[in-house]
Amino acid sequence: MKKIIAVICLISFIVSGCAGTDTKQTKVSQEEALAGSEELAADIRKKYSANEKYEYTDPIYDIARDEPLTIQVDFNPEEHEELENWDQVAVLYQDADFKMEASSNYEFDKESGELKIQPWKTPNMSISSMGLSKSEYGVDGNSTTLFARDQYEDWGNLGKMYMVQKLDMKTGEPLEKPLVTVVTVKGETDAPVLRFKETEDGIAAFTWEPVEGAEKYILAEIDYSQEYGFNYSTARPIDITEDTHWEAEALNGDILFNSDFTTFSVSEDEWNDENEELTAYFLEEYGEENQGKAVRKDTDYITYYGLFAVTKDGASMVSNMYSEDELASLLVYMEAYRTGEEGTSDYAKGVMAVQTHRWVTMCDGRAVQKVVNYDVSSAEETVRQYGVYEKEDMSDLELVDVEVVEIPYTVEGTPLSGTMIIEDYDKDALEEDLKALKERQDSFRTRTGTIGTGIQKKFAHNEITTIPETDKSKELSITANSALSEYLAVNMLAGAQIVDLNEFKESSDTEYLLDAFQEARYQNPLILGIADVGLSADGRYLYISYENSVEERAGKQAEIQEEVDAVTADIITGDMSDLEKELAINQYLCDNAEYDMEALENAAGYDYLKVDEEFYDSFTPYGVLINKSGVCASYAGAFKLLADAAGLESIVVTGYLEGSLAHAWNKVNIDDQWMAVDSTNNSMEELPNVLMNLPDGASAAVLVEDMDFVMDEKISEYSSQSDEFEYYHIKDKFFDVSSITDELAKELKAEGKAVLRTKYELTDAVFAEIAASVTEETGKDLREGYYWMGVIYLSE
Repeated sequence: MKKIIAVICLISFIVSGCAGTDTKQTKVSQEEALAGSEELAADIRKKYSANEKYEYTDPIYDIARDEPLTIQVDFNPEEHEELENWDQVAVLYQDADFKMEASSNYEFDKESGELKIQPWKTPNMSISSMGLSKSEYGVDGNSTTLFARDQYEDWGNLGKMYMVQKLDMKTGEPLEKPLVTVVTVKGETDAPVLRFKETEDGIAAFTWEPVEGAEKYILAEIDYSQEYGFNYSTARPIDITEDTHWEAEALNGDILFNSDFTTFSVSEDEWNDENEELTAYFLEEYGEENQGKAVRKDTDYITYYGLFAVTKDGASMVSNMYSEDELASLLVYMEAYRTGEEGTSDYAKGVMAVQTHRWVTMCDGRAVQKVVNYDVSSAEETVRQYGVYEKEDMSDLELVDVEVVEIPYTVEGTPLSGTMIIEDYDKDALEEDLKALKERQDSFRTRTGTIGTGIQKKFAHNEITTIPETDKSKELSITANSALSEYLAVNMLAGAQIVDLNEFKESSDTEYLLDAFQEARYQNPLILGIADVGLSADGRYLYISYENSVEERAGKQAEIQEEVDAVTADIITGDMSDLEKELAINQYLCDNAEYDMEALENAAGYDYLKVDEEFYDSFTPYGVLINKSGVCASYAGAFKLLADAAGLESIVVTGYLEGSLAHAWNKVNIDDQWMAVDSTNNSMEELPNVLMNLPDGASAAVLVEDMDFVMDEKISEYSSQSDEFEYYHIKDKFFDVSSITDELAKELKAEGKAVLRTKYELTDAVFAEIAASVTEETGKDLREGYYWMGVIYLSE
């Protein structure tokens, strides 16, 4: 990550939020507000010019389905010694990484020098008519696709391509930086924006806003070939509907879920099967290097999910798409009954002996632990009859009445539910134990909380905007990986309401623009309270509105910075190592901030798209640092600011907790290892710092990264394979399974409780053996015993 210290002469419109400045609000025209943007853009571009491999040109928007792209060639191709194919001159790509060519046809006119790039004979991503009423759309009865057109007359439904010119069209010489032109194709109606979400019980669902003029919508799966990309692909309809939502159906009732989204051949749970022959087969088939790991299905294709808006005249281009790998990591498939306690998990001896988590298999084959939600308010004392016998032939079988407590439960984020039956409970202490059980499970309750802010493609904006008059220079610390990201960060830190994109032609690729916007927003936490973001119809201007006024933002930025300085002066010393600094920051946040559950519940009511005004601060560093209360976005932003002030390299990471709940945490660079640290969830009293300095392989069981927090091409750089600095390792509280029993027994005898860590993949069966051995060794019955991510808690 590049940490840029930018000392720039800033004109008034881009310094509104600088801490410590006095502001005065005025109204100006859009032209006045944008004065100086060109100079600022040029200064920033210089910093990144050496790393930029391509130069972007003006985009070509909304060409017709059959419209060719024309390039004027002024050199004689026949005299070009090294020119064998036209794709050495210019080529169309499907993707922004320029790795997968889009099928096309070249036609060159020698007299005019015009090179035309035309659609290939078969369109990319045509919509299959299988199972659909073709007559309803006026389709030829012999066609296998909707709205079929003649050969070479349809670019297909992908909607966006990238034309890369490799040669100077005047001289024929290779360009030092190839020219990239973003090209969009216009459908018969606008493309919808698809949004993936899950139901409360973890079932896959998609939603979208209505498209004007659309009569129906086709949700489809589309195969992406590892060799050809979307070339020659066909969109296979999953559903055709007039609604603006779709939900998957569970298979086999309450046993399998989201079956259509699985991506594995062998799950982690299957490796734990007691059948030795099955394990031997897996080893032979997949190798020892994959033992215990989820093995992805062997295929040359990746399935994507996309949406088309349909009219009687034709279809839109495809919406934004989701890959099966992206969805599989978020969706639950079934209970992981081999890793969990098969057949005994709904019984416990004593209220506090019930499980804290249940194992489930995700659609990508990972086994993860999900919190069990016990409905203690519905707990009921009752009597059950059990058959007891001593003789092997059961001839002495008799029924006995046993007093039990029954507690209904659900497994968070899944359709799994049941009733926990508790025997050997203390009737006199039942009410107190149930209260303690609720408090314990609440401590495990997923602490998440981020608000999504996308970029609207069209945005109505008043040309009169309020801007502040401030000091015209300010030293800003910007975290960015690209020129566009830094440019956006400078503007948003300053509270700019209009951002001129004319000097950043790469922003014509709206996916790249969103990537840069998200990086700027997440990695610079002093950007406070973005409410809405819109892109002008021509793509030249970004309009931003904020939750608070100019004066409020400036004041809050000043308060945050003052608190950051005070905290770092208090907890950081000059002789500290990076590890010691990181531990100090994490501990400060755990000790001094509380999670704002009300803010999370408020966000959930708006589907995590916004919150009411009273909860604004809980989603920015102001909440945790000033109010001492916030959600994960506030914790992660506060950690980043404190780390910056302490001289630590860190980033904010976004994604999902336990596979499905939107979340934010951090990664910190310690000795060239970017390790995960989740201060939001490190403050659990009995299991502290479970998510402290985890390597990628371990953290992935709980923290699933998305692609939003830094530029896509940089994500792979923030990785760690070492657990050298993991919290329980550095505190000498990590033991392998073979030795942890003795250590737990020693600590339990001395302290009355024990908290130690063993392998991250600890299973219910192995934990039960450890707990039983500790009981035998100490001669003491356990009141509580549970584990999470390999961290074991036992108490008398």
